[in-house]
Amino acid sequence: MGLNYKTREMIAVGVAIGAGCKPCFEWHYNQCLKFGATKAEMQEVFDLARKIAPSSGVYDVIRKIQ
Repeated sequence: MGLNYKTREMIAVGVAIGAGCKPCFEWHYNQCLKFGATKAEMQEVFDLARKIAPSSGVYDVIRKIQ
């Protein structure tokens, strides 16, 4: 197997942010938590996504969970 489930879901969170898909973000964020992602790991995902997609409409959702 290649990537583990947690890593795959963390990538999916970044893709959802880039796509501006709030329902996708929420689903994959919860999957990350289910597979053991820490708040620090998720913060890294958010920080990287902000550099790549600085105008995503998902940031209001992120602010609520931080």
